[in-house]
Order: sequence, then structure tokens, then C-alpha cells
Amino acid sequence: MHATVRTALGRLMALVMTGALALMATVALSSSASAEDLENTSDDVIAGIEAQDWPEYGLGDQHPDIAAAKYLLQEIGFDPHLNEDSPSEFDAKTEAAVSAFQNSRGLEDNGRLDQDTWTALSDGVFGEWGLGSSGDAVKAIQFMLNAKFYVHHEVDGEYRDITEGAVTEAQEHFEIAADGIVGPITWRALVTYDDYDR
Repeated sequence: MHATVRTALGRLMALVMTGALALMATVALSSSASAEDLENTSDDVIAGIEAQDWPEYGLGDQHPDIAAAKYLLQEIGFDPHLNEDSPSEFDAKTEAAVSAFQNSRGLEDNGRLDQDTWTALSDGVFGEWGLGSSGDAVKAIQFMLNAKFYVHHEVDGEYRDITEGAVTEAQEHFEIAADGIVGPITWRALVTYDDYDR
């Protein structure tokens, strides 16, 4: 009886260990694939994107970047009370949400989307977003693609093939290794890109 229990426990432990090793291998492969994609982007391109100043906005401004920031604020729990009819307007509710975020991160509370605020906001959300992802950060990506690359995509927060394809095209435009995944470099390129017809 004890031998049977020991054999069953041994098999169970072997299965658990096999599953754990398979999971670790999957995570390692996906991480190395992402790292490899970034390695395939030239250092000059990465440096050029990182050198771009974040755009700065405050009360009364209107721009697609503001809508994207509102979606990011929602993603991490700072509700700007985004109005779907005028998402790009920097109103008093946006200012209050930005101030609350700044206070939570120990930043200067000026209620503006400035360099430090964009950096902290982006660092708090990105990560990598790709096929199968969902949420307000995906809405931010979709909104930016619509505004700056004329994708005409429903802003539904679901990262499907159409979003992946549009991200890939944007990455090719920016000369980022095109993998259809939005990480920090692609995100910064989308926000700082201002050479498009309005």
C-alpha cells in the first residue's frame, strides 16, 4: 500500500515538474523572442526614438496624444472621466487625474502631461502588448493608430489581427523590427510621432 502511494506521489511530482519546466521554457522563449526583436532594431533607431521629447499638454489643449494618455490613466486606475465624444480634450477632469497620478509617483504636481509624467505613465503600463491582449492600454494603441496612421479601427480594447497588422506597419515606418507587439520603444515612437496629416 505504502509503495503504491509513493509511486503515485512520485508520478504526480514528475508531472508537476514537467509542467513547471515547460512553462519556464515558454516564458524564456517568449522573452528571448522579444529581446531578439529589439536586438534586430538598429541602435541608431532606438537612440533616435528615445531622444525624442515627450509632447507636453495642459488644460485647454487638444490632441490625440491626450486621448492616449487618458486611456493609460484609466488602465492604471486614475479615471480621467474620458468622454468618448471628445477624448482628445485636456479638461479639468483630465487635469485632476494627471495630478492624482503625479502625487502617487512623487512627481511635481502641476497637472500637466510633461516629460516626467509621460515617462512614469509609460513605465507604469508598457510592458508588451500584443495579439490577445485587452484593456484600456490597447484602446490607447488603437486610438493612436487611427489618428496617426489612418487605420479606421474600432477602439474596442481587443488586440486582434487588424491591430497587430497596423502595429507592424507602424513599426516598419519607424524602422523598428516589426513584430506586431507594442513595447516601450514602439509606444514612445507612436506618441512622439508628429509628422502626419491632420
